[in-house]
Parts: sequence; structure tokens; C-alpha cells
Amino acid sequence: VFDYCTWKSQGLLDGHISCDDEGYITEIQILGSLKGSVADVFNTMAGNVPKLNRLVMEYMGLYGSLPSSLAGFPELAAVFLSGNDLYGTLPALWGEEARLGLTKLVTFSAGNNPSLVGPLPSTWQHMKLEYLLLSEDGALEGTIPRSWNNMKELKVFQIYGSKLSGCLPAQWKGRVAGTTWKYLKSGETVPMPPTDPWDLSGTSITGFCAA
Repeated sequence: VFDYCTWKSQGLLDGHISCDDEGYITEIQILGSLKGSVADVFNTMAGNVPKLNRLVMEYMGLYGSLPSSLAGFPELAAVFLSGNDLYGTLPALWGEEARLGLTKLVTFSAGNNPSLVGPLPSTWQHMKLEYLLLSEDGALEGTIPRSWNNMKELKVFQIYGSKLSGCLPAQWKGRVAGTTWKYLKSGETVPMPPTDPWDLSGTSITGFCAA
């Protein structure tokens, strides 16, 4: 019987699989050329890895649209899918599942997938996201939903290189402190952390919305 818990880098694939003391898979991190449908990957794992907490599958040649549901991954907190060939929209159902307490996702990274398209789902207001990285997803368009005012936990928001426009939710303004944010096209000076975790360069976002 293959022991997934002891798998380490092999051949063209680099990474590892971690398990808890009971043998449940908690982390899957794979880098390398795999190529395949991202939907097939999620469908194969759904229900079979109930304690999966972290999934890293970046720059692997995965293609297709994101799975519409994450309900089969009740403990999944972090997903990293940057540098693949994903297309389609960000699933609105993820937000509804979060509202019902079915998911725990706090980190989602899918940058450098230029065929992901907008708009941003208003239902994501229900998610407890702290880190949202969608940089270089050039087909994302539309505005940031006003309902995202409710995303009070968001710490990192990177969407540089997208076609997003409009303004940032007013409630986001009071939580930032640090240095001048040079990316607002309106010329407005806004204090921001020195590492620029909220990078909107190359977008058409003009500042903060009116309260």
C-alpha cells in the first residue's frame, strides 16, 4: 500500500505531503510539470482528504475552471494555484458556503492565470479571507463589490496587472498604516505598509469609495 504521508520530491515533481498523527493528509505541496484538469484534481480529493488544510499546486500546467464548491474540504484554509492555465470566473458559491460555515478558506492565491475573468463575486464578502492574491490575472475586470466592506480580516490584497477599476471599499481605509501608497491614480496619499501588500499597480482603481 502506497504511504502518501512519506511522499517526497520525485522525478519531475518537487514537494511533499504532510499528515497528522492519525494519518490524515493535512498538506499537499507539489511543484513541477503535471498538466491536467484542476477540476479533476479537486474532484478526486473531495471527501477523501477531510483534514486537508493547505494545498499548493503552482506552475504545474493545471487548466480549466476552478471547482464551484469547496464543501468537500471543510478544513481547507490555504490554496495556492498561481502560474497555471486556469480560466473562467471566481466561484460565487464559495462565498455562500462560507456563510453557512462549510468552509474555512483564509488564503487564496491564483496570480498569473491571465484567463481568469471578472467580475469579483459579491458573495465573497462572507469569506474570512486574510490573503487574496490575484496579480497578473489580466482578464479580471469590473469593480470591487461594495459588499466587500464586510471583509474585515483582509490583510493582503494584490491585484496588480488586472483590469479592475472603480474604488476600494471605504471601510478598508482605516485599517492601514505605514508608508505612502503610490498606486492610486487619483494622486491621493494613503498610508500603507512598507511592503505594499495591497498592490493595485496597473489597475484603474482611483482611491477609496465615499463612506
